[in-house]
Amino acid sequence: MKTMVGTARVPCGSVNTFNKPPENSEVKSGSLCLIQQCGGITRKAHVFVRVYRSSFEHYAVICKDQKFSAQSGYMSLKNCTVCKCEDKDNQLRVTLNNFEGNGLIFECRTKLEVQDWIDALQPNRSISPLPLPIIPRTLLMPSLEEESESEEVQ
Repeated sequence: MKTMVGTARVPCGSVNTFNKPPENSEVKSGSLCLIQQCGGITRKAHVFVRVYRSSFEHYAVICKDQKFSAQSGYMSLKNCTVCKCEDKDNQLRVTLNNFEGNGLIFECRTKLEVQDWIDALQPNRSISPLPLPIIPRTLLMPSLEEESESEEVQ
């Protein structure tokens, strides 16, 4: 028996009623410029970024080119803040919510792309896991008294 592995194709006329991407799907991908500042020196590195979102994870894979390699980077976007840089119109900053406040600065080719990238990178706060059911506490079971075997036989 043959097993088919691949992606399902959706007919052109079909409509996604929930207006959200399918599970574990790529939300956005494209070329960005990563800006690194170290010791007063600013360096730019061209990278390819893929953003993925599922019901449990939201992350970005940063590669040197469009191929995955051992030099690819992974960044969890679940608990981060994404905003437009104030001094540059075509730059955005992704800040991780940790004690240091580390972050990355990306530069888009045009000002119009910035909002699309912010929407893709920003964590979706409206999706939250379902609350766990509350298990009511019950009173302790009443203790049972044991009867001896000699009483039962009589």
